Amino acid sequence: MIKILIADDQQLIRDSIKIILESNSDFTVTDTVGNGKEVLDSIPKNKPDIILMDVRMPVMDGTVCTKYVKEKYP
Repeated sequence: MIKILIADDQQLIRDSIKIILESNSDFTVTDTVGNGKEVLDSIPKNKPDIILMDVRMPVMDGTVCTKYVKEKYP
């Protein structure tokens, strides 16, 4: 089972991607969040294998968040 975290500031996009991914039994969506700060809060709790991240989000965008994720969770 591949655990996936979805990060996008649009709820409709998050929900749509989750529905598509969970239609495949190999995937499970561990969390859906709306910004990069929530990604950093979710990772220790949910331990995703993959993060699908939007680039433009409020609070902390996807490029800055990806930098932090790569540093803390190589």
